[in-house]
Amino acid sequence: MSRQSACLITALAGCLLSACTNAADDAAADALTGAEWRITEIAGQSVLESSTATLRFDSDGRAGGRGPCNTYGAGYQISGARITFEAPFSTTMACDPALMEQERALFDLLSQIRSFGIGDDGVLVLTAEDGRTIIGHR
Repeated sequence: MSRQSACLITALAGCLLSACTNAADDAAADALTGAEWRITEIAGQSVLESSTATLRFDSDGRAGGRGPCNTYGAGYQISGARITFEAPFSTTMACDPALMEQERALFDLLSQIRSFGIGDDGVLVLTAEDGRTIIGHR
């Protein structure tokens, strides 16, 4: 095989692998978008009954929702089952101290998330490198 043929085959293989990766990334993103996830657990702690926390993923790489106190948003990127979030931004309403603490925990953990999975039961699990999770339901 000539060197030119080998280079062409290598380039084509790279393009095909890239297309597969992009298709997998698109499928993963599609599984997240279009639904509002109700956050039920943050780092092993149930969301307080007196609050509601949500998370919604847009197809343009933006996520956001309602924290225990404030509305928030953050950019995100997906690559396969890996996901990363930019530092969240939020409104600045003051709330009950317990709600504020839970919201701080949500925002701190969100910026440390590195992977996600959606179980057969439809439960979203966002996982940080240290194993802590954010759990959400559709």
